[in-house]
Amino acid sequence: MASDKPTASERFAARMAAIDGVKNFVLIRKDGQVITHNLEDPDELAALATLCGLQSEAIAGTLGFSQVERLCLRRAGGESLSLFRLDKYFVAVIQEPDCPLDDLLDRVSKFLSSLRRQNKSTA
Repeated sequence: MASDKPTASERFAARMAAIDGVKNFVLIRKDGQVITHNLEDPDELAALATLCGLQSEAIAGTLGFSQVERLCLRRAGGESLSLFRLDKYFVAVIQEPDCPLDDLLDRVSKFLSSLRRQNKSTA
C-alpha cells in the first residue's frame, strides 16, 4: 500500500525551499551523492559543494581548528554560495540576490540546528 506521507528528504526540501532568501539548494552526502535539491541539474553545485566541504575540513584539521560549520563564497552580482556541514552531509545554498547574507545564514543555521537537536533527541 502506497503512503502519502512525505519522506525525510522531501520534508527537508520543502523546509529549505520555504526559507526566505534561499534561491537554490542541494543536500549531498560527503561522498558526493545528491540526496535532494531544487535545481534542474544539481550535479555541478553538488560537485563544487563536496570539493569545498571536504577541502575545508582537511585544511581545518591540518591547522588544528575545530570543524568548519559553514563556508561562504561571495559573488559580485549579489548572489552568494553558502556551504553548511550537517553531520555526514553538506548543504549548499545559493542566496537570492536581494536577501542580506547575514539574515540567510542565520535562518539556514537555525533550521539545521533544529535538525541536529531532533537527531540527538531520537538517538
